[in-house]
Amino acid sequence: MQKSWKLNDSQFTFWDRLKICKFFLSPKNKWTQGPYVKKYEEAFKKYVGAKYAIMFSSGSTANFSIAQYQKKKNKDRNVIIVPAVTWATSVSPWIVNGFEVKYIDINFKDFSINLDHLETYLKENHEKVAYVFVTSLIGFCPDLNRLRSTLSKYKLSFGLDNCESALSGYYDKKSSKTKHICSYATSSISTYFGHHTTSVEGGFVFTDSEEEYHFHLMNRSHGMTRSLVEYGIDPSKYRNSLVDSSFDFFTLGSNFRASDIEAFIGLLDFDKIRENVDTRKKLYTIFKDGIKNSKYLLPKTKNLYDVPFCLPIIFRNEAKKLLTKAKYYCDQNGIEYRQIISGNLTRQTVFHEHDHYKYKNAEYLHKYGMYVGLHQKVKEKQLINLINFLNSL
Repeated sequence: MQKSWKLNDSQFTFWDRLKICKFFLSPKNKWTQGPYVKKYEEAFKKYVGAKYAIMFSSGSTANFSIAQYQKKKNKDRNVIIVPAVTWATSVSPWIVNGFEVKYIDINFKDFSINLDHLETYLKENHEKVAYVFVTSLIGFCPDLNRLRSTLSKYKLSFGLDNCESALSGYYDKKSSKTKHICSYATSSISTYFGHHTTSVEGGFVFTDSEEEYHFHLMNRSHGMTRSLVEYGIDPSKYRNSLVDSSFDFFTLGSNFRASDIEAFIGLLDFDKIRENVDTRKKLYTIFKDGIKNSKYLLPKTKNLYDVPFCLPIIFRNEAKKLLTKAKYYCDQNGIEYRQIISGNLTRQTVFHEHDHYKYKNAEYLHKYGMYVGLHQKVKEKQLINLINFLNSL
C-alpha cells in the first residue's frame, strides 16, 4: 500500500521549487561551497545563539570532525561515553579516531543518557574519560543542567548530537535564561531531508570555542589553512613556512564541505522554521493528550521547549502482541513506521557487545518501541484515528 502518512515529507512549495530552478539557471551562482554557505551559517548561528556555526556535508561528517578535534586535545585520556541508543555515526567517528567507547544505558524520562548510571561509572573511571557525547533523542532534551553539574565535578566536557533536536530549547539554570539546545555545548545537527529543518543533505557544528571553530573550518576543507582566509581569519599561527601557503595542511582533514546548492535550499526552508515548530508541537500535544491508555510509555519530561522529532509508540509491560497489532494497523492505513532510531546500538554487528542485554532500558526500547512521522503533512484526522486505535487496544 502506498504510504499516505510518511516518516518525512517534502516541505517545499511550487514557488520554492521554482526558485531552486532559477538558482541552477543563473550563471552567477557558484554550485560548490560559496556565499550561500556563509549566509546559511550566519542565519543558523543567530537562530541558535552560538558564537560560531560551520556547515558540513552531513551531520555524520560534523560528528567526525568533532571526534578529530577531541583526539587532538586528548592525548592522555581515551574513553568516550555515549548512550546505548543513538545513531551509528554518533559512535563510529570516535572508534575510527582511536577512542574506546563506553556505552551508558538510557532513561525513560527523556530517552537520553541515564545520568544515575553515568555518575556511577564516573566515580570509579573519570580519569580515563576524554569526552561525553550525548544524543538528544527524537527531539527531547536531556537534563542538561544536571549533566553539566555532574561532569563539572570531574572537570569533564561534553558535546551534544542534536541531529533529531535541532530546533529544541532548554531552560539554563546557570544563566536563568531559555537557550537553544545547540548553544549549550559544542553540538552537531543534521539538515537531512527527514529532520526538523532541511537542506536535503547537510549538517552543522555549533561551538563557542574560537580554537575549535578554526579547526573545523580547516578540517572540512582537507585541513588547509587557506580555508581561514575565506572567512577573514588570519591563519599565520597555523602556517608552515616550509610549504606553499596555498597548500598548507594543518589538520588531517577531508572534503567535508557542503555546497551552495544545499545552503540555498536550506535557506528556503529556514523561513518556515516558526511554522515547523508550531505544527510539530501542536500535533505532538494532540497525541500526548489523546493517549489515555496506560499501556503506553511516553516521555515524562516537562521541558516546555522540546520540539518533538516524531510520535513515539512504546508499549509497557512487554506488550509484544500489541506492538504487532500497531504495526499491522499502520500497514493497513498507509502509515510508515520504524524502530526508534536503531534500537539498542550494542546489538549491531559492528558495535556488538556480547552482554548487550545489560542495557535494560535500551533493550526495552529496542523490543517494544516504534515511531511514526511528525511533520506539516500529517493530517489531524489521521492522527486522531491513530490515537483512537491505540486507546482501543
